[in-house]
Amino acid sequence: MGKKVAVQGMTLEIVNGLPSPVEGTITILGSPSLYGKADRKGIYLDGLSISISNITSKTAPTPATIPDPVPKTSSINASSQAMRCDNGKKALRVNDTSSSISATPLIPGSPPVPYPVTFQVKITDANQNVVDAK
Repeated sequence: MGKKVAVQGMTLEIVNGLPSPVEGTITILGSPSLYGKADRKGIYLDGLSISISNITSKTAPTPATIPDPVPKTSSINASSQAMRCDNGKKALRVNDTSSSISATPLIPGSPPVPYPVTFQVKITDANQNVVDAK
């Protein structure tokens, strides 16, 4: 059985924060397919561009609550092998994840102390329960 195909309204979360959990604001920069649909919603495709801003690590040993001033960009690559649309692009599915992203929020102080972190962005909910893909 396959995993649910990700469509408009899907949920993205920041995961695998190191050395401590990471928080931030995720913005989808790409558009879903105009042609490929699941549950009447556009399917997101391989290489979806995202931006992450306001990156902090509030649960660090000493919280890094001053956000990294530079938004980070990345993309989510599809793991689907069977479902393709829009000139052969693979469909994104639940659990597809970005590559590792690096940021440097700051620990408040005089001067503030850099706190380098890495993390990924993962699709955690497809926003539809109709179409699976392998």
